[in-house]
Amino acid sequence: MTKVCAFCGKELGIFDRNTLLAGNVSQPACQDCWNRLLDLPQGERARLALETGRAVEPEALHSFLEAEEAQRKEQREAERRRRATGLTCRYCGGPMLNFQRKHFNMGEEGLLGGIVARDGWLASFLELDMLSCQDCGRVEFYRPGYLTLPEVAEDPEEQDQVTCPVCGTRHSTLVNCPKCAVHSAMGRQQPQGEDAPREPKRRDRKPPWEK
Repeated sequence: MTKVCAFCGKELGIFDRNTLLAGNVSQPACQDCWNRLLDLPQGERARLALETGRAVEPEALHSFLEAEEAQRKEQREAERRRRATGLTCRYCGGPMLNFQRKHFNMGEEGLLGGIVARDGWLASFLELDMLSCQDCGRVEFYRPGYLTLPEVAEDPEEQDQVTCPVCGTRHSTLVNCPKCAVHSAMGRQQPQGEDAPREPKRRDRKPPWEK
């Protein structure tokens, strides 16, 4: 029986032994399809193979896709429980999810990703609690402390973070504290905790790069 590519139907020669894993099942593939689909996840390859009707072990591919969809639903439900606030959207009645406190730049043009303003001092930021409706996607902002929100469990992607012992800022373990780096670049003494006195702003001082 002549072998054909499971994705495009091209006949494969004796020496065409390319295969792609789709749904944990090896599918024969021509060189063009192998190059085109190599970077796709297994689920996408399984769907493409099933659409052509040439998939090897289609029942196994269907089972793989069903398990993948069930896992996605479980992850979405876990995320909803993690961010649940008990509040409902005033427009559609859907559950409002807590996306924690966000910092918004007040529109000052700056350097270092907006952290440092043009005059050499730290840019001004506005802190707001952000909630979003799970159903309609509407976003609402509230002043910090205006709502009593349940604490959101730490995001697994943010677990590899540490607290700076000097200023208390949370940052990735892969980099040094960005806030202390800014203070150091500006030639100012680093604050010792939240209660440390703040240096008054002096607009006549020029940043190091203008000296």
